[in-house]
Amino acid sequence: MRIEQAYVSPSLSHFRYEFLECWDLREYDNPEEPTVFYGLYYDWDDDKKCPTKSSVDIETYNNHKGFKVLLCGAAEYSGGQFNKIDKESLNLVAVDDWEVDACKTLKLPYKHLKVPYFDFDRYLPTKLGDKIYSHIPLRENDGEWGKHFENMFQYEKLMKLFGEDTFCFPKEWTTVHKMLPYFNQSFVNIKQHKVRGTVTSWKLGVMGRNTITTNLEDAPNFLHYSTDDKLKRLVDEESKKIGTIQENKLWNYFHQSDDWLHEDYWK
Repeated sequence: MRIEQAYVSPSLSHFRYEFLECWDLREYDNPEEPTVFYGLYYDWDDDKKCPTKSSVDIETYNNHKGFKVLLCGAAEYSGGQFNKIDKESLNLVAVDDWEVDACKTLKLPYKHLKVPYFDFDRYLPTKLGDKIYSHIPLRENDGEWGKHFENMFQYEKLMKLFGEDTFCFPKEWTTVHKMLPYFNQSFVNIKQHKVRGTVTSWKLGVMGRNTITTNLEDAPNFLHYSTDDKLKRLVDEESKKIGTIQENKLWNYFHQSDDWLHEDYWK
């Protein structure tokens, strides 16, 4: 039997539409039907700007009576969520290499499948623009979060290295559906954070853009650097492709079969 519905955590709501579209799933509405669960996050306290100890995601997952498969966002591996669910019946998809390492450390059963979260047809290769893209979310400058932001995304450092006018990214929160114009302006992507911005890097790779990163993950469109000089050299090399159309390098990188959505796959 194929899974036909998915529960997507509110914390991953920005991925909901594309994920459902990609795998031809409907939004969760039946606690007895087979289901994909995408994300088990703690509820967010808007006043305190931090997670709470409660979780609608975990409660919904545990109360679900039908067959279920779990995809994680990221926080689940360090936040203790796996201690609050039944690991014996766990059908877990580990998408990234770092997730596989986390599963081994936590002794979790898993299948390593590079499952995409978006439809390739929405991100076709286009002529490379003349800007640098970087996944920098809504910026906060003040307090501890401001320091944390800079450590994660190195905004100030990138601006000093290349100049703010060189970059193309929204200056305020923008939904994924409105990101294509920014992607189209770019010729390369710089990814500073280990986890955040990964899906963006994949989308840009499908569109023919390479990502320059310090990550150890070795996606076909990832170029690695360890010094500022190497970063500048790589950006310069990629700039020579401006105005050209590069191929989708990730077609064979992903597990595009829906076999994992069938219950028999997990037996």
